[in-house]
Amino acid sequence: MKKIIRFGLLPALTGILYLSLSSNSGGITGKSTSGCGGAGCHTAGVAATVIAVTGLPATYTAGSTYPVTLTVSNAGYTAATNEGGFDLTVSGGIISGNPAGTMLMGVGTELHHTTPQVLTASTATWTFNWTAPATGTSTTFNVAGNIVNGTGNPTGDAANLYTTTINAAAVLTPIVTTGSASAITPFGATISGLINANGITPGVGISFEYGLTTAYGNAPLGNPATATGSGVITSNAVLTGLTPNTTYHYRINATALPSTVTNGADKTFTTTNNTSVQSIKNLGISVYPNPTSDKLILENVNLKNPLFSVIGVDGKAISISANLVGNKTYSLNINALAVGTYILQTTSEGQIFTTKFSKQ
Repeated sequence: MKKIIRFGLLPALTGILYLSLSSNSGGITGKSTSGCGGAGCHTAGVAATVIAVTGLPATYTAGSTYPVTLTVSNAGYTAATNEGGFDLTVSGGIISGNPAGTMLMGVGTELHHTTPQVLTASTATWTFNWTAPATGTSTTFNVAGNIVNGTGNPTGDAANLYTTTINAAAVLTPIVTTGSASAITPFGATISGLINANGITPGVGISFEYGLTTAYGNAPLGNPATATGSGVITSNAVLTGLTPNTTYHYRINATALPSTVTNGADKTFTTTNNTSVQSIKNLGISVYPNPTSDKLILENVNLKNPLFSVIGVDGKAISISANLVGNKTYSLNINALAVGTYILQTTSEGQIFTTKFSKQ
């Protein structure tokens, strides 16, 4: 009785072992570049098995999604029992929308069949989506495809490999050149620049920045405010409300939709002096401490009804409180100011007196 059981089980176990070694009808992973050739597996490198991946652009746009079709075919397989399967990987981007009978692996970088597909006109077809990576310069698709005769063993099956690489499209950037400043007066100037949209669709926006430092602080629109095509145009901005005898930084910028900004080089200009503008130091006024964190002390202010204001890095006046704390001595509260460099401006009887100070 024991002998009958032993010999009865042996053929069954042998058959199960053979099928597990010789067929992967439920799909297999990690074979997109190596295939499944060798003992107990499908015959590999069969040139008659043609693999194609269509729907990919000549060059892809980062982050864009493309519908992709994978086909595995062999004209020599026409029987109703013939089927196809595959394992596909991508080096960049994400696969989504996998069709029935397939499974996504990892984070969407591998797709393989779980149920072999019956051939139609000697071809198996699968469609899915591929979203291009946000960074990088190229992506490679690798596919191991197989056509089987449906006998349950690898004899007569025909597998092959396929690979294709597509490059990312060149990222266009506008060409910007900061121009010169003109019409400079004690209180204004005109700044300019050159813009080439470099074929960017639908175009680029043009703006300028200016201020007392390279932090700028003001961003007026250019005139004109947009550029299209690939020709060079000149844009400018008229600045007003500036401080006499003061150096300003400026540059031109181009913004491609939705928000990519290309900056021109930093340049400077200095407003001209005004006969009514003098340095506070010329009056013998002492200003301390400098730099300071909370207040400025002005001693020997021999001016009638002086008014005080502060010019920020953006060239705009900021009101501050000033208290007479002694004979010709004023204390200016600057607690509310942000850290940075400022111009203190004192006005008396139509004359303007200035000096620089730093807030810590």
